[in-house]
Amino acid sequence: MTSKWYISRFSLLFLLLIAPPAFAQDYQFPFKGEDLDPGERIFTGNHLPGIQGEGEDLGARRYLGSGKWSEFKKGEANVNSNYVIYKKPVYAMADGNIVGCWRNAPENPKPDQLHEKLVTGTKVVNGDTVKIGRIPGGGNMLFVDNTDGKRVLYAHMIPGSIPAELCPNNADFFPTPMTIPEGDAYLMLPPPFVAIKKGQFLGKAGNSGSSSGPHLHIHAEQAGNAAIMRFEKGLYKPFVENNTDIKGGWASFAGKEVPDGEVLIRPPRETSYRMADFEAFEVKSKLTYVGIFKPGSYGPMALFEGDWDKFLTGWKAIEAKGYRMKDFECYQKGDDQRYAGIFAPGSYGPMALFKDNWKAFLDGWKTIEAQGYRMKDFEVCKKGGKNLYAGIFEPGNHAPMALFKDSWKEFLSGWKAIEGNGYRMKDLEIYQDGSKKIYAGIFEPGTHAPMALFKSSWNEFLDGWKAIEANGYRMIDFEVDHHGNGLTYAGIFEPGLYNPAALFISGDWDAFTEAWQQLE
Repeated sequence: MTSKWYISRFSLLFLLLIAPPAFAQDYQFPFKGEDLDPGERIFTGNHLPGIQGEGEDLGARRYLGSGKWSEFKKGEANVNSNYVIYKKPVYAMADGNIVGCWRNAPENPKPDQLHEKLVTGTKVVNGDTVKIGRIPGGGNMLFVDNTDGKRVLYAHMIPGSIPAELCPNNADFFPTPMTIPEGDAYLMLPPPFVAIKKGQFLGKAGNSGSSSGPHLHIHAEQAGNAAIMRFEKGLYKPFVENNTDIKGGWASFAGKEVPDGEVLIRPPRETSYRMADFEAFEVKSKLTYVGIFKPGSYGPMALFEGDWDKFLTGWKAIEAKGYRMKDFECYQKGDDQRYAGIFAPGSYGPMALFKDNWKAFLDGWKTIEAQGYRMKDFEVCKKGGKNLYAGIFEPGNHAPMALFKDSWKEFLSGWKAIEGNGYRMKDLEIYQDGSKKIYAGIFEPGTHAPMALFKSSWNEFLDGWKAIEANGYRMIDFEVDHHGNGLTYAGIFEPGLYNPAALFISGDWDAFTEAWQQLE
């Protein structure tokens, strides 16, 4: 989407007001990953040359599958509100002062149809015939003098979406038709200017002013020239019409400008999440994939394999990069056994235990504890028709505590006694051992009020989960118990103040990984 005309220059007066460059600065991208739905990406291409030549016209696209994308939501295309980018929140790219603005210009009626008051006629200026109108070319827009000495324009936002405290110009139209420089003079503000901070909400992407459809226009200039905008972080992928898969091929443009050409962009999240617990369970021959997340900024790392030897090889390679497994999961996908590992950075000597004999597993566990390690995750898989017992360990000096019972009532009683000794459950596992069902709990010292949830109704589980979160707890472990009457859903919680994040997606691995990437 490109602008057809507006603010082709600033007047000399306003350029002289721009301070000289203070320092090089990388900008925050003006959109956040939190505001994109799974399968959505920002889209841009090369801008027209001139003072806006280093700028971007930012739209959005939605993935349809098979390499195809659409800039529209489902519904009628020729409506502003049906564009994916429409109403997406816009955020300040850097600290600065608002030196000019407009906030209540009416929107263009629809794409490719400009508002009747945008151009109302012409006027001869110094022998040249120029257009005049009563709406700024940038529509609802902000001029911001950033602290690095660059002036930035954010343009074409939805009427009224720019907060009134940021912009005192509340009129719909200029009082009379004006040329571009005359309009500039009218919308510029006197000091003292309103200061804004990087990441502050500025408005919502729309289709006001000289715009052929919903998008956000941004550009920077300095000393009368187009200025490059470099961004702190973000991922991009070259776009080829009808041939751009959403998976793979994403590269960082951190510390750089947006690459030339048509590209898709994955904007960074304000809060990035890392998976802490992965589960997969089957209902009516369909797998449901589950992810429980915590905030994290390290490079994410996970491993999924259907071959045990390949899984071990991949695991070893990941450990060589300075990562340690935090969560292990094995599950059936049709007739195939799958192995999954979730990793986080760690420098301690890695320690794990896999045995298909329970007594040998207990002996190995005891030996590992004697070396100063404590179990963090316990899992039981089926491998070769036998139970494979798995333990993931980390260094620890507390007295170890675990509970294994083949009676739910005895398990609850033992759990209560362990909590009375100052321990809190960190990991729950329910598995079949022959004809017996075994309930297993791994504990660590803790002083918080314990919190867990067990429900056989999914809706009741979600309601209970929501209530527990409202009390300041966050889920750290999820488990499903298969029994004759259906399923029981289980959650283990601990105190947490961060915004909770979890994924439950049934039957669609690609949708799960896409949503996972979106959270990261």
